[in-house]
Amino acid sequence: MESDFLWVGEYAQRRAAEFFACLEGEETERARDCMKAVRNAALACGLPVISPLGKIALLHPGIVRFVLTDDPAELPVGDAGWASFAKALWAVNPDHESEAA
Repeated sequence: MESDFLWVGEYAQRRAAEFFACLEGEETERARDCMKAVRNAALACGLPVISPLGKIALLHPGIVRFVLTDDPAELPVGDAGWASFAKALWAVNPDHESEAA
């Protein structure tokens, strides 16, 4: 995954919820799978904010492309890849825990 795109911007929780609400069918399932992978990785890494991190991950360009096109080319690979992604996403987006959902 491109590290240049780890910061997901302001109001990430709200924007991620709005994006998720627009999804249909298999897109929704792929989004849920990605959120689950990020939450599981965050939990395994001992990160303090698990659920919001899974949500904001939906704004990452590689995850957006996977959700919309089913092309996994830009997704993290294996548990170590998801763990690395979750830690980096958490570090670069410090405001995710204080944002009102």
